[in-house]
Amino acid sequence: MTPEQVEQAAGALAAARTGQAIPGLPNSGRPQSEADSYAIQDAVVRKLGERVGGWKVGFSPEGGIFCAPIYASKVHASPASLPAEGFHVIAIECEIGFRINQALSARAAPYSRDEVLAAASLHPTIEVVDSRYQDFRSLDRLQVLADNFSNGALVYGAAFALNFGLCLALIPWFGATGAAIASASAIIGETALLFVATKVRLGLYGFVWGASRFGLGTVKAR
Repeated sequence: MTPEQVEQAAGALAAARTGQAIPGLPNSGRPQSEADSYAIQDAVVRKLGERVGGWKVGFSPEGGIFCAPIYASKVHASPASLPAEGFHVIAIECEIGFRINQALSARAAPYSRDEVLAAASLHPTIEVVDSRYQDFRSLDRLQVLADNFSNGALVYGAAFALNFGLCLALIPWFGATGAAIASASAIIGETALLFVATKVRLGLYGFVWGASRFGLGTVKAR
């Protein structure tokens, strides 16, 4: 895409955040690659004057990893109350989030898994799903990716106590490896608790193996 086409697409998405949802991006402003989608994401951030407060990441159905920015103004500590009129779509997904608690400065060698986990804390999160499109499920994945992969907001809870406890017990003995073991164990525990809480309190349960072509799981309600 040319810079002009990127700006055209970004302008349409930025306007849809405060106006009416759009059917899709203009024909001349539709991304042809993931690089195009990421360029549109960056352009929307600039147009809105936002800061990136976090990242939505995952595996794409075609293979590889995708990411999309979550704006700092859309990240809220629990409990949070968000006005419904600020969204086109009202949906939630229970997620597991990691908060990076110390700067990982740029360096030539990539950080290891243990180094990253040692700098992170584990949090239960709720993603508020939203889209600037009238029906994002009818569009191709690159257009959805350009729109921050349907992220509307993020609400995060306190750091999971099990993660802290295991870190205190394991890090003195095993260092960064202990932190990695603690985080992995906490993920398993928190996943089970999230499943039980959403099923009991909300009557919802999700299946990660019921993935759609966008890489989203299915959720059923009683």
